[in-house]
Amino acid sequence: MTTASLAKLTTVANFPKRHMLENLAARADGSILVVASPQRQLWYVPIPDQNLPVEPLLLHTFDEGQLAQCLVEAEPNIFYVATYGHATLHRFDLRKWKPGSPVSPTKVFDFDPPAGPNGGCLIASGVMLFSDCVEGLIWRVDLSDDGLHATARVWLKHDTMAAGAGKPPVKFSDTMEVPFPGINGLRYGPKDKIVYYTTSSQDLFMRVAVNPETLEPEGEAGLSDQAITTLINGGIPQDLTDHEKIAARLAQQLSTRHRIDDELYREAEQAFGQEGLFDMVAVMGIYHTVCSALALFEVPVPAVEGLKG
Repeated sequence: MTTASLAKLTTVANFPKRHMLENLAARADGSILVVASPQRQLWYVPIPDQNLPVEPLLLHTFDEGQLAQCLVEAEPNIFYVATYGHATLHRFDLRKWKPGSPVSPTKVFDFDPPAGPNGGCLIASGVMLFSDCVEGLIWRVDLSDDGLHATARVWLKHDTMAAGAGKPPVKFSDTMEVPFPGINGLRYGPKDKIVYYTTSSQDLFMRVAVNPETLEPEGEAGLSDQAITTLINGGIPQDLTDHEKIAARLAQQLSTRHRIDDELYREAEQAFGQEGLFDMVAVMGIYHTVCSALALFEVPVPAVEGLKG
């Protein structure tokens, strides 16, 4: 991992004090949209140039109780912003917009309470997913042909998405407090057809496959039991992504042969970079240290169905 002392960090824009910047989206022209959650605001950051920092421009303030959470670009320069509290989906058409001119969003959909949309992503034309950090689930939102209306239904709900998990509530003010957020970040990997999500309350980073035909979740969240058993027994599960298969082969060769084939090293370096490879080896080293301690003190292995030996 590159430390801050080795990387050049540059301030792009300064926002008003006590603003909580929640999410952002980069536009094709290089400008940036930023939402400030408790301030209920959408900001425009001009294209960064040599004269940094640039001055951000307030585009819109949402109604009371609508905390701006995430942005999804469904078409070029058409963005959808989901709000928390009064959970609503808003459409911003910036195709002909010029900095300084007014913006008039369109309300597209109201989520049923107590929904708390937080993260969002586009998985196909006119189809978006939104993580619900209150109800612990993922919504599927299908847009109408004109993008001005939408329908929504639960796409997936799983224990790994649940809010709270014994952590204290989050206080936005003296009068507003919410459960510690569950599922939060949400992104789609179009190459491998995988949805990735993070769950703040449980410190989890998960994934689930997407059926390319139906766009429905496929298999279990995270690695399936079969995939875990295959890895334990020295195999490479076929349902892993290409990058995951490379990582699995790398870990197996280092752990069993204590060297890496030249061809595999080139694949891994192209996939993860030298810094990524170092991080992987460092994590492996931690696990090997734990395994050595368990072996030294003869800690028994728990029974696992399908485990050899």
